[in-house]
Amino acid sequence: IFAQQTTWEYVLRTPEIDEETFTMTEGIDGSVYVGGRSILLDRQYPYKSLVFKLNQQGIFVDSIHFTLPDKWTSLSQILPVSNDNYVVLSTFRDYASPYTNGGFMINNMNSDLELTNQIVFWADTNYLIFGGAGCNDKNGNLFVNLSVNLPVSSIYSYLVEIDSNLTIIKQKFITDYPKAYSHLKKIDENTYWGLNLLTNKYEIFDSTFNIVGEQRVPESTTANFGVKWDSDTSFYLLAEHSINYEHKMGFLRQPHYFDTTGYLFNSWGRADTVDFPAWTNGIDFQNKDSIFIGGTHNMPYALDPGQQPVPTWFVILQTDSLLNVRWERFYGGNANYLMMNLIATRDGGCLVAGTRYDYMN
Repeated sequence: IFAQQTTWEYVLRTPEIDEETFTMTEGIDGSVYVGGRSILLDRQYPYKSLVFKLNQQGIFVDSIHFTLPDKWTSLSQILPVSNDNYVVLSTFRDYASPYTNGGFMINNMNSDLELTNQIVFWADTNYLIFGGAGCNDKNGNLFVNLSVNLPVSSIYSYLVEIDSNLTIIKQKFITDYPKAYSHLKKIDENTYWGLNLLTNKYEIFDSTFNIVGEQRVPESTTANFGVKWDSDTSFYLLAEHSINYEHKMGFLRQPHYFDTTGYLFNSWGRADTVDFPAWTNGIDFQNKDSIFIGGTHNMPYALDPGQQPVPTWFVILQTDSLLNVRWERFYGGNANYLMMNLIATRDGGCLVAGTRYDYMN
């Protein structure tokens, strides 16, 4: 984990264990909560969900591992809900072939990393879990997607709404495919929004989760996506922008959640290399005139880019509200760095988290 400006670095390195980070949030006192998963080296299964806490100076405070019995468990998101209370979303499945019998698990967590209420949502027993994502609304409800892979290799999604007591309000299995949503939002009581990372489209759902509209993301941008809402109906987006075999990071501001009229767009990248957006979310701000954008510079275009013997860098950009790039910063180059997540912090800086593969040692 790196912090811009004061620039501290924390490396979580446990002997004989691999750790991966996927999500991060800042507490009201400046503490940092990082979530992901861990596994014993040279073991494919079972993963355990992982949360660790750092103080404002980047010093380790505490950590927890948790799982369901006989399950592979991976933490997807930490969502702040009130003061220093959080909702933690994990997905799970069997750790023996064919890796089915899965679903998602949601826990409440306080600032001391104590887990309380829990809800477990089971998918059909024949499905392989592909991934999960969620968001919370101003009323405390959660809107969650669970993507599953059927035996015939088609990806579908469950959409579920859950209230603040972790009670399921409604759910629907979306059977047309492919469906896997990296970002979600409840616009109002009758309108739900999802960003389908497999079709690169915005999709609109009504109050019963019927699809009522689809719209291609502008500028031929593709996943991985990052999204930051600047109002209830407008947002900034980060994506991969590949034109003429140049792999850049593209970023846009869209004034309406569905209608693409009047959007702003810019892109950034170096020649003869791959600059790729942060894996789970790489765009954030506290003030729209200081937008932070992050990704991986010189990323190998491979199935497992974070495990290749290639030097890479975390790259951070700052733009104004019109997406003009002010500056760029690079961190790394002495190992394989893969950026997973970026957040803007209350002190005007940002934090980035990812993995580091030291292939030379």
